[in-house]
Amino acid sequence: MRAKPILYNAIMILILFCLNSSCKLRTVSADKISIINNIAYYKNTKRKFTGRVTFIDPITNVKFREAYFRKGLKHGKLFKWDKKGNKIFEGDYNKNKLISKIIWFWNLKMNLSHKKQDKFDQNGELIHVQRVVVHYFLNDILYKVDYIEDGALVNTDKIDPPQKAIIKYIDLRNNK
Repeated sequence: MRAKPILYNAIMILILFCLNSSCKLRTVSADKISIINNIAYYKNTKRKFTGRVTFIDPITNVKFREAYFRKGLKHGKLFKWDKKGNKIFEGDYNKNKLISKIIWFWNLKMNLSHKKQDKFDQNGELIHVQRVVVHYFLNDILYKVDYIEDGALVNTDKIDPPQKAIIKYIDLRNNK
């Protein structure tokens, strides 16, 4: 007779433990996942990724995008940050939209071009602006170029039609 309450309590503890562990959202950087056949996996595994991915500029170490996944597919809201660090809502994706629709956030091959440019503020003070140019490739085809300035996305060039990867060594930066 006493076995039923003990069994009931054990089951309730197990359920609460499972609910608690499933509510915790994993946050990883974009280099911790990989894209295979348009599905996000943990890098070097066959386990589908569920959680939040943050995109950090490797030069300034500033987070500029954040995205959510469920079982390898894009899910939920997407945010980006402006130059002042303010969070901006960029889009909303439901679980039915495949990652291929937004695969440009990642790339299988990425080329970073760095350019440090001196600028002057209103008081004549010298300030340094770090520019990063990211070339996005899918199956050795260049299809997009992002221009990131001080950790914030300032411009995007969509390559239409996409070009062969041989041009990945050409400097495609804006000459401002």
